[in-house]
Amino acid sequence: MKASADAVEGVLEMRAKSKPLDPAEAADAIWVRAQQALADNELDQFSEESVQQLMTSAVKLFAAKVEAEDRFFLPVLDREGALTATEAVVAVSEILRAVDLNPFDLAMWFNRKRPGT
Repeated sequence: MKASADAVEGVLEMRAKSKPLDPAEAADAIWVRAQQALADNELDQFSEESVQQLMTSAVKLFAAKVEAEDRFFLPVLDREGALTATEAVVAVSEILRAVDLNPFDLAMWFNRKRPGT
């Protein structure tokens, strides 16, 4: 069952009329569905655009919270098997390419002082 943009809009409109969408509940629901799709090898359940929307929102929210709260926290879950090194490098490499950065640029940011250190 593929979720189209129209279907998602319809769900959001219904939720908006009944009660506000709880971001924590939405994140939990997406997490569960993504884990199920990965386990069942049903990756077509998530379109490229929906993955791009999730990644873009997650990165922007993480960066905004780090800057606004002047603190760092792990950007991914610290659970056994939640994210492999390969998965992290694949995602980070493609994010760097998408915003026209290179490993040298990353090294400059990587060495910046973090709050509390």
